[in-house]
Amino acid sequence: MRPTLSLWTVPFVLKRLMYMPPSIHRKVFAEAYRVLQPGGCWLIWDAVVPAASDEPEGKRFTIYLRTKLPSETIDYGYSIARYDRVLDPSYYVALAKDCGFEVIALKEQNLPRKTFFLELRRP
Repeated sequence: MRPTLSLWTVPFVLKRLMYMPPSIHRKVFAEAYRVLQPGGCWLIWDAVVPAASDEPEGKRFTIYLRTKLPSETIDYGYSIARYDRVLDPSYYVALAKDCGFEVIALKEQNLPRKTFFLELRRP
């Protein structure tokens, strides 16, 4: 029996685009558009990643997080290589529009590092 593929209604991406090289972002957005049902939304929460520079910390980007549990607080982080361009909401919004998405919402936060929430809709 072959598995049945169905279209998605609301997929969610949590800080994954920053791990993908910009050279494949357009393909990712085009594929998300292809598999979404008409009227379906794509929710993205990611970090603003500065462009690479020659500064001492200019080749890596690190996000520090804190999770509060009932009995303890855990501090942790993760790091990625920076690319030759800024990966920010305006970059992702342009990609989304080029692939046919409508931008429903964009919210930016200035936590210890800048993050953003983007809601896209396939018309």
